Amino acid sequence: LMKQVNNVIIPSLGLNLGGQKISEGTACAWLAKLGYELKEVKKGMYVDGHECDDVAKYCKEFLEKFSQNER
Repeated sequence: LMKQVNNVIIPSLGLNLGGQKISEGTACAWLAKLGYELKEVKKGMYVDGHECDDVAKYCKEFLEKFSQNER
């Protein structure tokens, strides 16, 4: 946000701030007022197991039993 404000928004508004720029702290304070919060993102790996043999077998059995109940 700090870079965007300093390099894009202020110049596009034609504001002459005498070379002053907002600090990282100011940008963080603005984001906090807007409801954003700093969070640590942990990298992880998601594995979708819906095609595993045991899951496919269970799904097939479930659907067969389910279709028998509809009759």
